[in-house]
This record gives sequence, structure tokens and C-alpha cells, in this order.
Amino acid sequence: DDHHRRRVRLSPRAVYRIGRLVASALEAAFMKVPLGASGPLQVVHRDVKPSNILMDGPVPKLTDFGLAFVEGNNASLTRSGEMIGTICYMSPEQASATDEPNPQWDIYSVGATLYELLTGQPPFVAETMASVLMQHLQDEPPRVTSLAIDCPIWLDVVVTRLLEKDPEDRYYDALAVQVALQE
Repeated sequence: DDHHRRRVRLSPRAVYRIGRLVASALEAAFMKVPLGASGPLQVVHRDVKPSNILMDGPVPKLTDFGLAFVEGNNASLTRSGEMIGTICYMSPEQASATDEPNPQWDIYSVGATLYELLTGQPPFVAETMASVLMQHLQDEPPRVTSLAIDCPIWLDVVVTRLLEKDPEDRYYDALAVQVALQE
């Protein structure tokens, strides 16, 4: 269970490198063009979180696309009002389950993941999952730099933007996240 596992803090340098690689994997997924298709189909991971990033080799890998939404392929998994994902890392719009899945869900989850890797805790911590869910919908998390004094201001700003409540205020796509996470 992700909520009770041991939390780990990584160096800011390791975190932004991991963030770039995860964003690169998401960009590749977002741009997947299946054989016979006229253009890219939207793929949304829906469960980006630290435990779905394998870090046992030189290059971290985003894993577990088991909850992924593929445009046109899993309507039964995407009914409005149905919440899919891990609460500690899900975007407000994913938590409210009112919109079709879209890449902005994953952009927010990258922010929540980087936040935890930098601080050792998810952006929101509460006694119950319902309380965490409400915080994602209503509250601003503490700044990364208030919990990780070694975090550069620029990286705190990137993570804060990834965690914006309004998807329009987040980075436009995973490529923009990669660019923002350049050294």
C-alpha cells in the first residue's frame, strides 16, 4: 500500500532527472500511433506515483500502465463519477471524476510524485483518504522548500506549477515538463 510504505527523499538533482525521464515516457505514451490509425491516440497513465517508477538501473522506468486510458478503447473504465488511480497522487479533476481522462491528470501526478521524492511525503497528508482527496480539491500544499531546504527555488516553482488546481495553469504537456526540468 503506497500510503504506508517507507518514504524516501532523493537529491534535487536525482529528482529532476527522474522527472525528465518520466515526462519523456509520458510524452511517448501520449504520442503513440497504433498501426492503421490516422493519428495519435491519447494515452493517459492515470497512476503516476513513486512506486510505479523503477529505479533499479541507470535509467528510471515508468511502469504499470494497468489503469491507462487509451482513447476509444476502454469506455467501460472511464465513466463519469468513477475514480481510478491512487488518491495521494491524483489531480483534482481526476479525483472529482467528472472529465474524460486527459494528459493533464498525469502532469499533476508527476508533480505529486516529484514533491514526494523531494520532501519524503506526498503533497497532502491527512488521517483519512477522504481528507486527502478534499485537500487535492481545495488546498495548496506546503512549498517544497519549506520541507526540503536543499531544493533549488526553480525546482520548487516547477513542482508548484505541476500541482496547480486548474489544468490550464499547469504545463501544457509532458514535453513542456521536460523543458522545465532542464538543469
